Amino acid sequence: MPDIKINNITDRSGGSGPIFVGVSTVSTDAFMVMPSGPTEFRGGRGRAIIGAGGYPSGTTGMDYVQISTTGNGNDFGDLRVGNYGRGSFSSSTRGIVGGGAGSPYVASIEYQIISSQGGSNDFGDLSIGLRFFRGTSNNSRGTWMGGQRPSTDFEKYAVIINYNEIATLSDANFFGNLFEGRTGANATLSSPTRGITAGDQGYNPYSGAGAVTNGIEFITFATFGNGLDFGDLSTARSNAAGLSSNTRGVFGGGNPQSSPNNTDTMEYITIATLGNVIDFGNLTSSTNSQMGTSNNIRGIFCGGYTTPAEINVIQYITIASTGDATDFGDLVNSKGYLPVAYSDSHGGI
Repeated sequence: MPDIKINNITDRSGGSGPIFVGVSTVSTDAFMVMPSGPTEFRGGRGRAIIGAGGYPSGTTGMDYVQISTTGNGNDFGDLRVGNYGRGSFSSSTRGIVGGGAGSPYVASIEYQIISSQGGSNDFGDLSIGLRFFRGTSNNSRGTWMGGQRPSTDFEKYAVIINYNEIATLSDANFFGNLFEGRTGANATLSSPTRGITAGDQGYNPYSGAGAVTNGIEFITFATFGNGLDFGDLSTARSNAAGLSSNTRGVFGGGNPQSSPNNTDTMEYITIATLGNVIDFGNLTSSTNSQMGTSNNIRGIFCGGYTTPAEINVIQYITIASTGDATDFGDLVNSKGYLPVAYSDSHGGI
């Protein structure tokens, strides 16, 4: 094979441009000449944005961290709306946040530019005000999974999947229906082709049952349609979190149906293959209502609620391996109860 020439290169943790792994030599000329062989190409700065959340009033403040390092959060800016129970997803350039608790429940959607510290801008609106839902995305399309609305339409909105094209300001549009409604904070994650949701306070539109579920279901981003059965968590739980590389998804924490206490369990799936979860390890503490995101290599779980208080802890894992989580640092403010989190290099990108 011929040599490969590039004119821009950076390390894993920052800057712009491609990242190549498996390179044995490079020159310092204007062009770098690398021997042929296995390479990995990945754009993205590896920045995660975490914020909102907090009970009962919520917060507008957002932190950022570089996922490839460790350390405390840094102030990023403020959202337009400060509430808990919001949904979020992102591309490599934009983070999108929508909905949330309030009186009435929030319908607005806003966005931030991940590379630039600052506030948020109006994006559009959900079809109706919703809380207790989460989003998942690839680099172009994001989906909002389920949600809760205190009305006679409770069941209707628990099963709805809406979507937005991330590059285009607009209101959300109908994508399909979940097989099992998600009326609390479901765990979500993604690959470039699939969006996954798991657990939650379920509502089955076919049986009418409303117990906590262990069900996992998936959608294919490119094709409008309903959620399909993927497999099961080891136990039914709500308020868990998810994160992913582009091949593996990890679920962590939550409230098991069988216990009044939180869990520290982490479990993983292979996103391209239907099936049940496999044990991954344990979080640093038993936590619910946290949020997860990743840089496709390392995942971080952020915030959460450990009875009787919210916590500001960030902990990390290496997604391709298995093992217990390790302390990463702390958020600037405790964003424990149902925060949002997104990054410019998660598994869907």
